[in-house]
Amino acid sequence: MRRLGPGAAALLIAPLILGVAAAAAAPITPARARAIVAAVELRQSDLPGTTSVPDPLDEQAKKIDNQLTACIGGVPLARELAAAQSRAFIGRPLAFVGSFADVLPSTALVASDFAASLRTRALACDTKGAQFSLSPLATGLRVASAKSVFIGSPLPGLEHEWACRTTVVLVHTGPSVPVLAANDLPPTYVDLVEGAVGPAEFEIEIVTSRSPPPAATERRLLGLLAARARKALA
Repeated sequence: MRRLGPGAAALLIAPLILGVAAAAAAPITPARARAIVAAVELRQSDLPGTTSVPDPLDEQAKKIDNQLTACIGGVPLARELAAAQSRAFIGRPLAFVGSFADVLPSTALVASDFAASLRTRALACDTKGAQFSLSPLATGLRVASAKSVFIGSPLPGLEHEWACRTTVVLVHTGPSVPVLAANDLPPTYVDLVEGAVGPAEFEIEIVTSRSPPPAATERRLLGLLAARARKALA
């Protein structure tokens, strides 16, 4: 599962220039899966002081998601029983925060999805995703460099979890930009932190400028989603 679409980047650039039982006895129906993902997503009360805006899973976002999933070798999105994306939360010091949740038909598929995310090749896919997301969205800017790295365990104790950080350097372009101003923008950080409880996967994307997202904030938010997943699956 990867959710790194242009919506998050556009919202950034414009203003900024341990688990439930392995599986239930009965399969989860699509209707119940939809209820689970709706219960898990981030809410305004989780991020006081931010402004929320719609961030729908439109066709362009789904196209990018499918490309990233294929690049990584993850479980195809068509296998998801349900998926939902939260509203986007904008503010300071976190420029953008959003969440995504899905439910897969089995915990075996969840394990396969996370195994793909933890392969070294996945980092190159994450970097490509960040470049694709950021490069076309601001007039007079381009992505000069982008690099993704794993950043350790976001919330130890989950059945599955991983996190990565893409550091992006944006530069001014155009004939009117002085040479000395070409590299005056601070780095942009895109963190993806993901966990799973049973057949439910959930991911948080946080974008900041100047300094990376606080690890304590990522643990708090991922812990909220994990607790909601456990409750919804109980």
